[in-house]
Amino acid sequence: MPVTPEAGHRVGGRYRLQEPIGQGGMGVVWQARDELLERRVAVKCARPDDARAAQRLMKEARYAARPHHPNVVAVLTPGGAP
Repeated sequence: MPVTPEAGHRVGGRYRLQEPIGQGGMGVVWQARDELLERRVAVKCARPDDARAAQRLMKEARYAARPHHPNVVAVLTPGGAP
């Protein structure tokens, strides 16, 4: 992926960026299309000029992946990985 993402780029081999919908200290949030599960998603891309932003973003993703509760639905991809 290019250093600065643009509409039309694919992230993670499955998320097609469509348009930016927000931005903050860590980077830009894009509306994207999950081409594997055929659904609309949000993808947060870290600021390319801030190495710490990528580390903070990974920490945020790990926290978001933690909830395990009967009322929280987990989305699994082929192979069983979220």
